[in-house]
Amino acid sequence: KSRPSENVGAPPPDVVQVISWRDGLILVIEDIWEIFFVSMAITARPVFVTVLLIGLGLFVGLQLNCLSRSAVKPLAAPPFQPKQLSGKGDEGAFRTQQLIGKEKNCTEDDQNLESAVVRKDTSEAQEAKKLEKELKEAQGESVRLKEKGEKLEKELEILRKEVEDKSKQNNAAGGSPSARPVLPVPDGTPKISICTDFVFTLVPHHTKGELVAAIARYKESIFEQAGNLNNDRCSLCVLIVQVDQSNVETDESYELVVPAPPIDPNQCPAGGLSGMVTAKTKGGALRALETFSQLVFFDLVDEQYAIKGVPWRVATGTSTGNASSAIAAIAPAPPTKASSFSEQILEWRKKSSKHRMEAHPPILPAPQQFSNGSQTVFVCTDFNFDLVDPPPKAGKVLVHAFDRYKRMIFERPGKVRMDDCSLCTLKVQVQVPRSALNLETDESYALELPAAPANSKQCPPGGLSGKVTAKTQVGALRALETFSQLVSFDPLGGVHVINNAPWAIKDAPRFPHREVMLDTARHYLPARFLKATIRAIAMAKFNVFHWHITDGTSFPLNFKRYPLFSKQEAFSPAERYTQEEVKDVVEYGRLHGVRVVPELDMPGHAQSWCRVMPDLCPREDCIKVLSPIRPTKLTPHAANTTFEVASAFFDELTQMFSDQFLHFGADEMEVECWDSTPRVKAWLEQNKMTSAEALRDMMEYTSDLVRSKSRSPMVWEEGFKAAGRTLGKDVVVQVWRSNYKLVQEIARAGLRVVIHNEQYLYLTNVMTMWEHIWQKRPCVGLSDAECDKVLGMAAGYWGERLDAATLEQRMWPRLAALGELLWTGPRVGERLEFRDFSEKEKKKEGVLREKFRARLYEFRCLLLRRGVAAMPVDLAPGTKRDQGPIGPPQPASCLE
Repeated sequence: KSRPSENVGAPPPDVVQVISWRDGLILVIEDIWEIFFVSMAITARPVFVTVLLIGLGLFVGLQLNCLSRSAVKPLAAPPFQPKQLSGKGDEGAFRTQQLIGKEKNCTEDDQNLESAVVRKDTSEAQEAKKLEKELKEAQGESVRLKEKGEKLEKELEILRKEVEDKSKQNNAAGGSPSARPVLPVPDGTPKISICTDFVFTLVPHHTKGELVAAIARYKESIFEQAGNLNNDRCSLCVLIVQVDQSNVETDESYELVVPAPPIDPNQCPAGGLSGMVTAKTKGGALRALETFSQLVFFDLVDEQYAIKGVPWRVATGTSTGNASSAIAAIAPAPPTKASSFSEQILEWRKKSSKHRMEAHPPILPAPQQFSNGSQTVFVCTDFNFDLVDPPPKAGKVLVHAFDRYKRMIFERPGKVRMDDCSLCTLKVQVQVPRSALNLETDESYALELPAAPANSKQCPPGGLSGKVTAKTQVGALRALETFSQLVSFDPLGGVHVINNAPWAIKDAPRFPHREVMLDTARHYLPARFLKATIRAIAMAKFNVFHWHITDGTSFPLNFKRYPLFSKQEAFSPAERYTQEEVKDVVEYGRLHGVRVVPELDMPGHAQSWCRVMPDLCPREDCIKVLSPIRPTKLTPHAANTTFEVASAFFDELTQMFSDQFLHFGADEMEVECWDSTPRVKAWLEQNKMTSAEALRDMMEYTSDLVRSKSRSPMVWEEGFKAAGRTLGKDVVVQVWRSNYKLVQEIARAGLRVVIHNEQYLYLTNVMTMWEHIWQKRPCVGLSDAECDKVLGMAAGYWGERLDAATLEQRMWPRLAALGELLWTGPRVGERLEFRDFSEKEKKKEGVLREKFRARLYEFRCLLLRRGVAAMPVDLAPGTKRDQGPIGPPQPASCLE
């Protein structure tokens, strides 16, 4: 920096001026330039001196650059103001003036930089104040939470003191010992919630006495505070107190057992878990009640009563009979699973508790009328079915059913229970035991199941008895199915029970024809799968198995008169049904109250017929439909090949199948090639018929042929479209393509109808959920007289892309929705589509649907326990037409 001239005012001594490195370098170069001329005049070595001075100048410049980057300016220093120059001739002063101007620019830059730094500092200060404020608020909240926790602890201490005071009062009244060791309850161990309607059950039952009064007193003292409603069946709902009150001994020993909820909620009994007190005397029972009262605490977080450290087993004994009982064994078990899994189970219980609480009655399909109580009845180990007033030759159906249901109900062995207050017998009375199984069979029944009397001395010797009354064996079968669904197994107690007794049920089906159809022509289904299907559909009270045996793809049924059909047209030699197998399936259906209706598909889908006997079809390239040629008045000498073969088939079918109906198909009949086939066209012309008239003649003649075999015809809707009311009023028409207008037309023509809609009743449709079936109505837009012509509905399992591997998964549990629709009947809007419901009707339907969903969860679990591979309730069997069943997405209960 150049020294200021005398005419330039010096800056104040306390001001440090900072210049940039560029300005410093300029000053150095100017100084070197002046010194260069001076050195030239003084010494003879100007080059050396010049180099030395240049080096010195560069060093000084670098130092000034470092200073300019690191200098700190003091606050509030007045700016340096130079005086005006006296003249342009003063060269030093002029250069100084230039440098001062540059210094002003540098000063402005520094001021801008300082402002930015100040703004940044201000922002950081504000952020620091904000964080400090939040910290103070958090500290305040922590203090408040701490105060709240202390308050809750004080309230808990007050409650404990009140319980102790009441306990002392009980002691003074003789209800409990005066000095009882408080049981240690470990923290962090499993706990069990206690039901809101918790009860003490005294065995044998008494209504008066010291122990009854003590039980009432303890219940009042333990459950003094009101909590949240809790009726979860995985909670403790009963404490059974078993004591011999007649014993006058002074033995005060007892054993108290409190269970832990199982990991799998599906194992929880319907009436909740039960604890057990066993004592020899009333004194021991009183000590056990006191111990139990100490285990119970009120959970302030869940606002429910609970017991920690479960399961508990407390066993005590005394030698003198005084109050100083010693605890012999306390066994709180550690958690059996990780806490994370326990939390998942608790969360699942919260989600599914609604389903479990509303699954009432636990019967599917729901009965037409029922009433029940609130007691739990135990079932004897040696329980028996008793046929009242059996005929000389008792029906094989009920004998087989008794054995079957006894094995199903008591599949899981339990503890021996044979007391007089348990249900030990179900008496079955049938008015017409040998009635035939057909469309008109009466399936009504009445079921009565008692509750144990209040006084155990009133229990009859041999135990309690239930009663079934039915007009037919089939009605009795439906009653047995209902009874089997009411009996449940309590795995903790190891006993079979009936909850909510007593029960009184009167029941009958809404529709007489409740059908499930299987197609064995497109994929062969072994006979055992057919029988398994019959067994499963009987659980949902279906009564018709429609067997679609043959089609254009294969002919798997062996006929003795024409064995070449099954030999040539079965998929393989092993994929054929013998007549003995067929009879066995039919008999199996009869024993389950299920009719087996055969279908021999003709005259359409005739490829398998024509490949064996080409004369049955018009020509080689027209094999989808049989030939209509037969002898008539105008053509008496015409061949009768088609109907001779059909008649022979019908004869053998009537020998294999006992049902009153014989289904001969009559769907998708492509008769256009008749007019282009010379021999068929000539026959048509001789009989003065068109192809449509010939088709009608074929429908009428085949129907008469079926009637000649003492059977009633069944056809698909195309048969009615071809012939109309001339088919005859005994014909049953299955509607699968058309809407309710065709149903109305058939009913008005006097024929009976079975609805088999392809949109929601074809089980091949993987996107059809049970809700779609549930909201359908069989009698939409029909009058009462027309609705009487609707026999029922049918669900079909067509085999184009399905075989035995996916059979049960595609059927269940969706079929159960149809089972309830046909047995119980619609409760809302029977003659309306769902879209036409009023808002009130939609709301009521929604409530009923959710209650059905709850029972459907239980029914699916029942199916799984009985070996039926049912899919999860709210999961579609697939997402694409060709896709197989989709399994559950994650580990869960069958109720989820």
